[in-house]
Amino acid sequence: MNGHAWIERRKHQLSSQALTGAQRLLGVVSRGVRRLPLERRYRMVDTITNPLGRLRLRRLKILEENYRIMLGTEPDGRRTQDLARASIRNFGRMATDFLAVCSMSDAEVLQWVTTVHAEYFYQARELQRGIILLLPHLGSWDVAAAYAQAIGCRLTVVTQTDWAAQVVAGARNARGITLAPRQGSLRVLFRTLSRNDCVAILCDVAPSDLETVDVPFFGRLAAFPTGPARLAQRTGASILVVSSVRLEDGRYQLTVQPPLLVDGTVHAEAEISAATADIASSFERIIAAHPDQWYPFHRVWDIESRQRRPAQLTEL
Repeated sequence: MNGHAWIERRKHQLSSQALTGAQRLLGVVSRGVRRLPLERRYRMVDTITNPLGRLRLRRLKILEENYRIMLGTEPDGRRTQDLARASIRNFGRMATDFLAVCSMSDAEVLQWVTTVHAEYFYQARELQRGIILLLPHLGSWDVAAAYAQAIGCRLTVVTQTDWAAQVVAGARNARGITLAPRQGSLRVLFRTLSRNDCVAILCDVAPSDLETVDVPFFGRLAAFPTGPARLAQRTGASILVVSSVRLEDGRYQLTVQPPLLVDGTVHAEAEISAATADIASSFERIIAAHPDQWYPFHRVWDIESRQRRPAQLTEL
């Protein structure tokens, strides 16, 4: 073995060891967080996030800009500042809820979460074509995933591939969730849907390397990924837009929107654009109802700077 190969192998070993250690630490932290009363753990994380909301950080400016467009208010609107600070605070609380749910039993998850219009989920399952669950960066998608597992839904989650995402993914794997890297093969998604199981995707933020279409979103055009609509068109799976919102008492409410179906006999781009616009419209209703639990930390309406890709079904 030459020196370069040895160095690369050693780097891989160290990375794997660090990842394993971080995931074990996450499990220890999860069990510790669960022992704390809900009010106390929120108060602890608020002491970190509340000061951040008062700093003029670049990310806070992006938050305020996104909320300003969403609300249609002036640049110095007090409402945009309040929502940006609330978003940061609620993101911290969501992180503690993620830690808590990592080590919860299915019975505990079912007690923690209530559902609205769950009948849409069961109606879609009766079609035997699989379900594509789409969520915005709002509330807690990990609580939603834990609930799906608790009711016996086998779930494949499309994830990022960075190191931090892998640490979080370990917790999801522990719950029996299959992970599909965003830049990986689509075969795992096709297999999941062919078994009448569920694929979950966060898709209100479109990375610049994805195929997108510009659709109306709070009165302006925003780039949304076309992958979910193309996957539904290819497989016949139902699209269900889902939100998982924290209530005042600390419990979560999981709401299922009416199913969206994409005509698989028509391959016109207009069909993909229309379905993607429907997804954006569903997200718009959810965000408008719970703006303080939305986490728009990236520029949502920055479509001019995006580098367009040719239409293809290679990634989600």
